[in-house]
Amino acid sequence: MDIHREIVYRASNEVKLSKDQLKQTIIFQRKQLTKQLKFRLCAAAISFLLGRIGRWSGREIDASQAERLGQSCLFIACSMLSLAHSAKAERDNESCFFVRAASVHRFIRRYQVKKDR
Repeated sequence: MDIHREIVYRASNEVKLSKDQLKQTIIFQRKQLTKQLKFRLCAAAISFLLGRIGRWSGREIDASQAERLGQSCLFIACSMLSLAHSAKAERDNESCFFVRAASVHRFIRRYQVKKDR
């Protein structure tokens, strides 16, 4: 079942709601599902990385250790994910700036060449 259908299904199973209340409920539940998905992805990534680190160091990490470490690292992973998104946005902004600056410099050079002739 895709996320949208699940949201509508959950919302329709609640008490009869007005159209606005239903819309707000759907938006809220969509945000909750998105948040749960992010946490699951972070937990899976941490579990994968801990397993890789364990194999690399020659020490296998069992499930209980991974769960304890994963719980404590989950917050860090989510923060890192947020920082990565911020860094990507910053990089995108810089690249847009440099592309614009390059086109401005090209325009100035063309204008100067025509003016000198």
